[in-house]
Amino acid sequence: MAANLGSLFLLEIGDNATPTVYSRLGGLRSTGINFNAEFHDVTTKDEVPVRTLLGGGIKSYSISGAGVFVDDAATNSAIGIAHTGAPWKFRVTCPNGDTYAGMWAVKTYKRDGAHDGTEAYDLTLESAGAITFTAGA
Repeated sequence: MAANLGSLFLLEIGDNATPTVYSRLGGLRSTGINFNAEFHDVTTKDEVPVRTLLGGGIKSYSISGAGVFVDDAATNSAIGIAHTGAPWKFRVTCPNGDTYAGMWAVKTYKRDGAHDGTEAYDLTLESAGAITFTAGA
């Protein structure tokens, strides 16, 4: 099994007008996606000590990204969206071609820089609706 390059893990922002138009956020050095599913414990006294879970709870996704700040249009759009708090179209493409696309809200956005280093930023997005998963080739 071959390893995948982390540099191929991309975070892109949509223009919210055209479903297939995305621009890559610049400067990111790390990107990740996390899937969460709530389960309900429906264990009864008759089933102890084995737990019984009921699925079908709330599913959510979060995306994280961190890197060197670059003054490009996509990154500036993400900053603007962070200030408004409105959900926006984003897409994550994994190295094997899997994609997760949908509406996301910017949960956290941070910029910082030291006097002897580069300006950096990191952000966290939370899913704000159905997320479409497309398997890679």
